[in-house]
Amino acid sequence: MEKRKILFILPSLTRGGQERAALRIADMLGDMFIAVFASLHIQKNEYDCPYPRYDIALFRDDLSSFYPLKAFQILAAFIKAKRKLRRFVKEGDFLFSMSFGWMANCMNILSRRKNKTIISIRNSDDLYFSKRFIVLLRSFYKKADTTICLSEGIRHEMPHAYRLPKEKFTAMYNPFDVEKIRGAAKEKPSFLFSSPTIVAIGRLSLQKGFDILLHVFQKVTEALPGTQLVLIGGGREEAKLRALANDLGVGDFVTFCGVQANPFPLIAQCDVCVCSSYYEGLSNVIIESMICGLPVVSVDCKYGPREILAPNSDILSEARGIEYAEYGVLTPRVYADKGINEQHEAIDCFSQAIIKMLTDEKLAEHYRKQSGKRASDFGEESIKMKFFEILSALQADSGLSSDDLFSYK
Repeated sequence: MEKRKILFILPSLTRGGQERAALRIADMLGDMFIAVFASLHIQKNEYDCPYPRYDIALFRDDLSSFYPLKAFQILAAFIKAKRKLRRFVKEGDFLFSMSFGWMANCMNILSRRKNKTIISIRNSDDLYFSKRFIVLLRSFYKKADTTICLSEGIRHEMPHAYRLPKEKFTAMYNPFDVEKIRGAAKEKPSFLFSSPTIVAIGRLSLQKGFDILLHVFQKVTEALPGTQLVLIGGGREEAKLRALANDLGVGDFVTFCGVQANPFPLIAQCDVCVCSSYYEGLSNVIIESMICGLPVVSVDCKYGPREILAPNSDILSEARGIEYAEYGVLTPRVYADKGINEQHEAIDCFSQAIIKMLTDEKLAEHYRKQSGKRASDFGEESIKMKFFEILSALQADSGLSSDDLFSYK
C-alpha cells in the first residue's frame, strides 16, 4: 500500500533542538510516512535536510529581522505566507501536519485543509508570554486537533495558562538514536581537551544562562585551578560572553567551539555536562550527554531537567539545595531577571556540585553508570510507540480505517 504523507512545519532548519527533533521524528516514521518539510525562513548553519523541502521565506534570511517589524508588516507577511502554505498543503494531500514553535503552530492552523493538525510546545517560555499574546495564541491553539508538549511539566501547566481542556494536551519526549550517537562520539574530535573539563551545549542566547555559568565557573577555577569550560554552540550572545569571561579572569580557560556538525566527540572527552538554563522544554543536551556517558549537574529549571534526572520525584517540585537525584545532580534554579548578588546561594550550590563531581571519582563513576542506564529510556522505539498512539487517536476521531493510516509493525 502506498504511504501517506506527513508535513513538518518549522521556523527554519537552523541547527537547534527542535529542528533536530523534527528530523529525528521524520527518520523514525520513515517506514510509515513520506515526510515533507516546510520552513518559514532560510538561515545560516542549517541542517542538511534529506527530505523534500518547501521554503516559504516569510521574512529576510536573518530571523532577527522579524522583531523590529511593525504590526502591519508582520500581518502582511503572515497573510502572504498563509496563502502559499495553504496552497502547498492542498496540493500535497497530507494526512497530518506537525509544527514546532508558536509561529509555525499558527501557520499550521491557518493553512489546514483536510489534514489533521498537530502543534507542539517545545519550550516552557510559552507559559510566560504576555497575557495578550497568550489570548492571541489561544485562538489558534484551540483549533488544533492535538497538542504535543515536550515534557510532562509543560503538559501540566498549559491547560491552566491557556485555559484549554487538558484533554487537548499530551506529552511526548524527543526520540534519540542512542547507538548512532554513541558511534558518532567515537569519531575524531575537532578540539582536544585535558581534564578536568566541563561542557555546556546550546545556542549562545539568554535562555541558556551561560552568563550565570561563567560566574559559577569562576568559583570552580578558584577551587580547581586549570579546569576548562567548553561551550558548544553559536549565537548572538557570543561577544558578550567572551567579554564577560575575560572580565571574570577565566577567558583563557573557556573554549568557544561554535556550531558543530558532530558535537559528540567533544562531549565524550569531557568530565561533566552542566545545564545552566533559565528555562527549557526538556533539554536535549542533557540526554545526549548522558548517552555519551557523562554525569550531569543541572539547575532545576522549568521544565525538563528534573524529569530526566529525578523521574520518580514530583516534577513540579524544586531543588532547595544540592539534590543528589537518581540519575544526576540538581541545584536550585537561576533567574534571568535577578542579579548575581541576589542569586549567590544558587551559584554557590551549582559550583559546589560541579566541584564535587570533578573531585569525587566514586560519585562521578556512579552517575556515569546511571547516565547510560537512563539514556535507554529515550530510545526511538518507545517514543515511536507513543507517537503511534497519538496518530491512532486522531485516526479514530477522523473515521479513517487503519489501512488509510498505515500498517505499524
